[in-house]
Amino acid sequence: MECWRLTLREFHYLSKAYEQKEKREHYRFALVCSVIANANRSKGKPFRPEDFMPKEKKKKQTWQEQLKVLQLFVAAYGDGD
Repeated sequence: MECWRLTLREFHYLSKAYEQKEKREHYRFALVCSVIANANRSKGKPFRPEDFMPKEKKKKQTWQEQLKVLQLFVAAYGDGD
């Protein structure tokens, strides 16, 4: 598996890039939703794309939770050998 050759820093930046890509895709879809909703709404406050965006979780994981996720990942995909 290719991800096992990545350093932790490379994996971190790759995951951040993935998160940014997902946010852009969510925004595009939310923009379409807001245009459709505004075209079909009666009087009142117009919808914004943010009204259709998924809410972000603000909870930080503890190191124990992060370790558990890593253990589950290794159990699912092996140790890279």
